[in-house]
Amino acid sequence: MGALTDVVIANLALRHIGQKAITSLTDATDPTAVKVNDVYASLRKKLIREHPWNFVVTSVILGHVVDADKTITAATKANPVVVTSAAHGFANDDVVAIRDVVGMVELNGRKFTVKNKTTDTFELSGVDGSAYTSYTSGGKVGKVTTVGKEFDYTSRYILPTDFLNPIKVQGEPEKKIDYRLQSGGSNLELHIDDDTCNLQYIASVTDPTKFDDTFVDVFALLLASRLAFTISQSRTMAVDMRELYTQELATAKGLNAIGRGTPRQVQQDDVILSRSRQ
Repeated sequence: MGALTDVVIANLALRHIGQKAITSLTDATDPTAVKVNDVYASLRKKLIREHPWNFVVTSVILGHVVDADKTITAATKANPVVVTSAAHGFANDDVVAIRDVVGMVELNGRKFTVKNKTTDTFELSGVDGSAYTSYTSGGKVGKVTTVGKEFDYTSRYILPTDFLNPIKVQGEPEKKIDYRLQSGGSNLELHIDDDTCNLQYIASVTDPTKFDDTFVDVFALLLASRLAFTISQSRTMAVDMRELYTQELATAKGLNAIGRGTPRQVQQDDVILSRSRQ
């Protein structure tokens, strides 16, 4: 089959319904390619959301919502930790949050109080970094955005741009945790009463080289089931492909290609309540 590409997967689907191969999803002169391209991305996302396939399960320490990011260029392994960030603009007693530091990862996803600030540096009040991993590079810091009366929770976190569905929050199945997903301008946010937050989630993976074989087989059948009537005008073929897809998906859910459990489907609406009802 060669290197796995979107075109290869599309052609697997077309083969199921007896259609000729295409050479590009974006070939506007090929009616078949146009029809495939119309549904390809949406069906890929649909199937990824169906279950936590191993290749889409991702864990991350979330960063707090901040007013504006400043770049970190150094952090001392000392008591207290001193952070360097040129022209940061923070005042003493500001509450700031740090994320994406390489090396001194102990700082990531946490809130700190600024002390003894200078133009380009500030201390993290009460934080002894003597036993931390040495700072290597990177990192962002920003003043934590005030949580207003419209929020029921004390902390707001930025969700990754590839986030689709939660699996675990704070190491527990997401249905057991009291939290909320809410849109926050251009970002989707997770609101919770904890000062740090780790998340395991289903990511929207679009690179076909990362797909496992089981997913590819099921995805090709899902595409075929959608394209069968669109291209061939055969309802019988469409029904047959849908049945094959359903069977293959059920089989796949019992294989090692699939991760744990079925996460609750979460739509990215303006406000999504995900509170436990214990």
